[in-house]
Amino acid sequence: MTFYRIISLKERTVLIVTCCIAIFTAVRCFNEQQNIRSITVKQQCEITNRTYLVLPDQVTINDSFISARATDVQTGERVILAYFAKNYQEVQKISKTSSVMRWTVSGNKCPLEPATNFNQFDSQRYYWQFHIYNQVKCKQLRVVNNYQSGLIQRCHVLRAKLYTYFSYFPHPLASYCQQLILGMKNDQSAEMMENVKRLGLLHLFCISGMHVVLITDCLRKGLVRAHFNREDIEWLLIISLPIYLIIGGGSISLIRAVIMAEMNLIQRVTGLSSLDGWAMSLLGGLLFDPWLLLTLGGQLSYLLSFALQVIPNTIRSYRQSLLLNLVSLPSVLAFVYEIHLLTFICSFLIIPFFSEIIFPAVIISALLSKWLTSFSVAC
Repeated sequence: MTFYRIISLKERTVLIVTCCIAIFTAVRCFNEQQNIRSITVKQQCEITNRTYLVLPDQVTINDSFISARATDVQTGERVILAYFAKNYQEVQKISKTSSVMRWTVSGNKCPLEPATNFNQFDSQRYYWQFHIYNQVKCKQLRVVNNYQSGLIQRCHVLRAKLYTYFSYFPHPLASYCQQLILGMKNDQSAEMMENVKRLGLLHLFCISGMHVVLITDCLRKGLVRAHFNREDIEWLLIISLPIYLIIGGGSISLIRAVIMAEMNLIQRVTGLSSLDGWAMSLLGGLLFDPWLLLTLGGQLSYLLSFALQVIPNTIRSYRQSLLLNLVSLPSVLAFVYEIHLLTFICSFLIIPFFSEIIFPAVIISALLSKWLTSFSVAC
């Protein structure tokens, strides 16, 4: 009681809000465990004329094989739809659609299978982070495009259209824009990410809130030049960042970066320190995704951002890079099972180049590519 009387009213409010978020997060994690048991089907069963809502940015096409993350219109259950197209026209119809779709499906519904070999990619564990526990192997598929979408669906539609727009950029700018701005992969960016993993530089993308900071600064400067006052600018940024969270793909690192950026914007009201902002971003991330810390991206994003908060300012340059690599080493070995001998050197050399040149060049090129083609090719 003595401690409660000493702290100020603002600190009490922050403490109460934090406790409430922590309680809701614990309940959310518990409910997620219950959902796994209740939603996962025990064995394969047949479904007929089931309707699913499919967002255009959540469809993957590989030759004639089509897969999509979808939501059951009736129950709200999320599943993976897998379908082998019968002809080239079916592939073209789906690949060229940039609107929200309704897929009427007949096929077999079965649980996601765990990894059967040691160190094999575990698709079951991967899709659990998207709250997906079952897959549907489609035998018959009918696609309808005339669905009235809401705000969130429109953000996904915009993301799909931007992906198509970026695909016309010269290589490798197209891959950079799709990967760094939208969080979407193609064959070229997948190869790039394999090289990034092999060199042990995956943390570049896990602490890549740098582009969120850059986008926020650009928007702030643009709004200042448009004669907006400071309070209106902060509120506009607070509203626009969650929209970018959807357009950017909602990755773990992006969730953390956006929440921390939001906390910095409202820091005057809450009086929170940067470390408090990190803690709130962790609670918010767990509330959004209970599987957050069971993924490599989640572990690296929060672990390394925490390390950056507590490492003294006197430790800079190669010593900071060495500490960050040592902090990330256990998680990287647990998921990737390898470490490159040049990791520490490459990390020290590439991080400044990435943050000071690559990220700004990609964002500027994405904005100006239509008018400055020569600049885009140079990047």
